[in-house]
Amino acid sequence: MRQSGLILLAAMVLPVTAAPAQVGDAQRAIHGIDFRNFVYSPACVEQGMTVTARDGVFESQDQDERIYFEVRKVSYGDLNGDGVDEAVVETNCNTGGTGQFSDGTVFVFRGNRAVPVASLGIGDRADGGIHALRIENGLLVAERYGQEHSGACCPEYVETSKWRLAGTRLTSAGRPVRKVFLSASRSDDAGPVRVRFLKGTSSAVLSGSTNGGERYVLGVRKDQTIELRFSTDDTGASAEIVLPSGTRLKAVRPGETWTGRIPQGGDVTIAIESPASSDSAVAFFDLDLTVR
Repeated sequence: MRQSGLILLAAMVLPVTAAPAQVGDAQRAIHGIDFRNFVYSPACVEQGMTVTARDGVFESQDQDERIYFEVRKVSYGDLNGDGVDEAVVETNCNTGGTGQFSDGTVFVFRGNRAVPVASLGIGDRADGGIHALRIENGLLVAERYGQEHSGACCPEYVETSKWRLAGTRLTSAGRPVRKVFLSASRSDDAGPVRVRFLKGTSSAVLSGSTNGGERYVLGVRKDQTIELRFSTDDTGASAEIVLPSGTRLKAVRPGETWTGRIPQGGDVTIAIESPASSDSAVAFFDLDLTVR
């Protein structure tokens, strides 16, 4: 995966002002900014050009300058230890080609407005594209796609890095960690996806779109432990852990993290089930898996 340069953003965005913060309200001030209706200057377009997102989207069909810009997610947390939250805005931009340029920008609340101070730098699909961003324990956690052999089309791993905000810079907080990335989508003819970890690792990110039916298989030894975190917008879905004997061990619900011992050696199946869904009701899911 190519290194994404850190970009300082003195004037990346034309900020939108918010109502003056009351005394003692600084902690919540950044939460009052509507980043889905905001003026941006994305790194994927000509320098100095701005776009105005409405309901999270800007789209131009000009044949000479096609742009699709999307605000995907906004996360909040204190990144510099001053007791006041910052916002991290995850965006994606396409200019008419195959490239999908994702970025994460940090905003602080200053002078009754949101001001951009730093960025992770853009990535394109398997070449540094963003899988997920979140703030944990005062650090920005970035999960980005990478590949060594397959080109920008097809991620082979997810690399997780942690960053702290120091003034107007994001500085690394530890060594990046890689997990194999496996994708699956439902197919009546498709068999289960075999999970094979990267050399020297025992973790994986399993991702896809589902209406129920995806199957992953991994070999384990007796008494090994599996840690599984399941995420999806389909509240009726579950990740079913099935032992080699065919016995169901656990149904992990959306938003749940489960850790448990596997009492049998052999192939354990992780099955995505969504009994309430139909072929027209497809949801995205993520499974973060570690075997110890």
